[in-house]
Parts: sequence; structure tokens; C-alpha cells
Amino acid sequence: MLAVDNDEIQISTQLESSVQELVNRTEQLHLENIEEAKGKRCHET
Repeated sequence: MLAVDNDEIQISTQLESSVQELVNRTEQLHLENIEEAKGKRCHET
């Protein structure tokens, strides 16, 4: 029973860090897109 619990904890921890990494990348891309859009707007005017 303990072994299963440890495995589950490990998997859940790995999942959590993977999700966090995805969130960070998504936020980074979002910020880059905003900067890019701002840059395009500046060039147009």
C-alpha cells in the first residue's frame, strides 16, 4: 500500500511541475504576443 502511495505522490508531483511549466510557457508566449502586437501597432502609425 505504501509503495502505491509513494508512486502516486511522485506521479502527482511530476504532473504538477509539468502543468506549472506549461502555465509558465503559456504566460511567456502570451506576453511575447502582446509585445509583438504593440510593436506592429507602433509601426503602423
